[in-house]
Amino acid sequence: MMRIFKLCTIIAFVFSITLHAGSYFGSKPKGLGIRHYTVSVRGMGMGGTGLASTDSLALNNNVVSQWRYISITRTTIGVSYYRFTSEVNNTNFTTSTADFGGVNIAIPIQKKKWVFGVSLQPYTVIDFKGTQTVDSDGITFTQVTQFIGSISKAQVSLVWAPVSSLGIAVSGNYFFGSIDDRFDFKFNDASYVNSSHVVQYQIAGPGVGVSANFQPVRQFNVAGFIDFKPKLDITIKYSSPIAITEERERNLNTFPLHYGVGGQFQLSNRLTIAADYSYQNWASVLKTSRTDFEEWYHWGVGIEHSASGQRKSGFFNRLDFRAGVSSTQLGYKFNNQSVIENAIHLGFGIPFGRHRNRIDISFMGGIRGDKSKNLAEEMFLKAQFSVSMGERWFQSFR
Repeated sequence: MMRIFKLCTIIAFVFSITLHAGSYFGSKPKGLGIRHYTVSVRGMGMGGTGLASTDSLALNNNVVSQWRYISITRTTIGVSYYRFTSEVNNTNFTTSTADFGGVNIAIPIQKKKWVFGVSLQPYTVIDFKGTQTVDSDGITFTQVTQFIGSISKAQVSLVWAPVSSLGIAVSGNYFFGSIDDRFDFKFNDASYVNSSHVVQYQIAGPGVGVSANFQPVRQFNVAGFIDFKPKLDITIKYSSPIAITEERERNLNTFPLHYGVGGQFQLSNRLTIAADYSYQNWASVLKTSRTDFEEWYHWGVGIEHSASGQRKSGFFNRLDFRAGVSSTQLGYKFNNQSVIENAIHLGFGIPFGRHRNRIDISFMGGIRGDKSKNLAEEMFLKAQFSVSMGERWFQSFR
């Protein structure tokens, strides 16, 4: 019986699959699911850009030095809705989910000079379930495989603008969360007992990040960030009727260094273009070499036509309109081939409160994977919503 259990835990997911839920590309054994990367909902509508945004309303998730453009205390809160249809071995299934999109709070200590901020953002999310029928040595049973969990990043930041053209930020990061790998075995033979095999990985630890932006002229801004490798503590909780040594190890030392660069150019008072690139190498932090982990990267380009700002203008002139395209490599290989996600982006912003606050909505749709290369393909639609509001918390008195 132990031999059967050991065999079950290493069976490939593409074998005898009968039912799926969640992203198939989040099913990589001992992986971390789908990497969550959003600079802002405004930027998501512009091709997943926004690192070099000089937005004074919505708060940037990565280049915190951009927060120096705010003049009053600001909060940005987001949510997302995700729906995708997957095709694996000519089997189709559809999944949808809603997630918390993160929250940022920035407090100016000295206007346009010093800013203190805190934030909480999703880092990676995994939610996969697969049911398959297995025939081993003449014994037929059902295996239900589930990978469930998420990792979040909390951040405390201090922003400084030594001169009007330069912003610098230092951030203390803290990563936390857990991932459950669960295998349920259901036998039709009365000689065998149904059982569950669960490994929970609790991940927590501090890190540090820096970011900066440079605006030599009003029309042009360039920015970048680096999140250095955190010092993670991985605690393993094991629940199973058998002991499988290899399952007690997570092939991971830490999260890899993450960096990104971007630029923004203002073509006119109301027309702006942007381009971003962000990178991580997941293969660089594995304890043992594996060919199915590789680089994660994202690039995007986008354009925005901003609201006029005039109270008497028409309805559509009071909105921001955005569009863009992006490409992302997921960092995992399926069928020994890289998985690429290509998408188009649309979005708009609705300023309110005399243009001191704004609602941002973005839509991202595209294709993830390739049936001929990865043996699986997903068509997806992601909608994101955020609201950015501000008020004066501190008032100077004579």
